[in-house]
Amino acid sequence: MTDFATRTAPEAKEGNEGASSEEGSSLSRAESSARHPSFWARLGRILKPSSSTSLREDLTVALKADASLGEAFTPEERAMLHNILRFREVRVEDIMVPRVDIEAVDQSVTIGELMTIFDVSGRSRMPVYAETLDDPRGMVHIRDLLSYVTKQARSRRRIPKAAAAANGAEKPEKAEKATAKAKIDFDLARIDLSKTVAEAGIIRSILFVPP
Repeated sequence: MTDFATRTAPEAKEGNEGASSEEGSSLSRAESSARHPSFWARLGRILKPSSSTSLREDLTVALKADASLGEAFTPEERAMLHNILRFREVRVEDIMVPRVDIEAVDQSVTIGELMTIFDVSGRSRMPVYAETLDDPRGMVHIRDLLSYVTKQARSRRRIPKAAAAANGAEKPEKAEKATAKAKIDFDLARIDLSKTVAEAGIIRSILFVPP
């Protein structure tokens, strides 16, 4: 019994020392982790705010953090987050355009008048209304206007039969040149500038949610 007790005592002592050593190493790792949190730990703290702080505070802290943490966001993402934080400071009147300053066109405006309006205003799109601004019908884009003008000016006429017969009697090269010329014919005189925007069909519809 004495020998057994003598042998087990050092073993127990060694076991206690091993447990103490393991506990000490665990504590040291925990202290090291606390002093130097990993990237994922810091990112998780940002994305999952604590109960004592709000998401706004977490975003503010993240954007003001050191360079190593800031690398988690691209410049575009940082700009977007800054705009989100400042959004609450924006008032409706800051983005509203006074009624007298709204540049819009009536749906009865002609193509010629619309070209002049775009040239003078320097804008690329215009709201379209019917009679008053309280009855919006859509918007017109200068790209759609240019496309309409181009299609109207492009030649769609066919070569008369007499001309086709004459071309057939001529050399094949001359006939091909005449046909190519007719296809690429572009004449601005074909554009009806008196046609209204509504008749031209270049108004882009807008989404409307009834009250």
